[in-house]
Amino acid sequence: MLKIIDCEQVSREWFSARIGMFTGSTASDLHMGKTTKGYLGLIAEKAAETFFEVSSYEIEQATGKQIYSDFKPSIGINGEYGTLMEPMAREYYAKKYDEEIYTVGLCVSERWPNDVITSPDALFTRKSGGVEIKCRRSLAAHMACIKLNTPADFKKMNEKEYWQVIHNMVVCEAEQWDFVSYLPFLKPEHVMACLVVNRHDVLEDIEKHTKELEEAVKRKHALLQQQ
Repeated sequence: MLKIIDCEQVSREWFSARIGMFTGSTASDLHMGKTTKGYLGLIAEKAAETFFEVSSYEIEQATGKQIYSDFKPSIGINGEYGTLMEPMAREYYAKKYDEEIYTVGLCVSERWPNDVITSPDALFTRKSGGVEIKCRRSLAAHMACIKLNTPADFKKMNEKEYWQVIHNMVVCEAEQWDFVSYLPFLKPEHVMACLVVNRHDVLEDIEKHTKELEEAVKRKHALLQQQ
């Protein structure tokens, strides 16, 4: 049964629950190659977070406050925009596609409960799976999403977002995940694009990501044993 942590996303509790965890936002790094700086850096970071029991975000916040009393780590303009627009995108999606969805803070992997987690934008009420929402500011990026027909198209367009969806499906053992692009300042027929990703269409990559997570978890714990 899926374990859910019911907390507000981007809250202190949310960051604490993610300490040392492999998440959807860094899922693509596991497929960069095991000798790359990105891959090795991610393993080292998660091992260090686990060892010190603190997130890198909290360290950035603490060190920043040494200079600015009201310092907050930046999530960038896309992150700020996404946080603002996501509730509207969820409401639009539910009405457009007649889906019942709900929000949660975090979903914990049953297989690796101390190492792997994800933060879905929404979960389905009536079926297995959920929704990944991207609130676009770029016309070109949104148009590329409108043109998507298959998961293979999606993977070719944006591997980072593709592996994030696959990560969600692995953690939640989902049968379906909808990838949504939302840009509300357009004609109604262009506001939202949705690609349905079914498990049977991406089973090979689900198995691949599962193996990469297994390897990453082993490497993380190997580093911890060296301490």
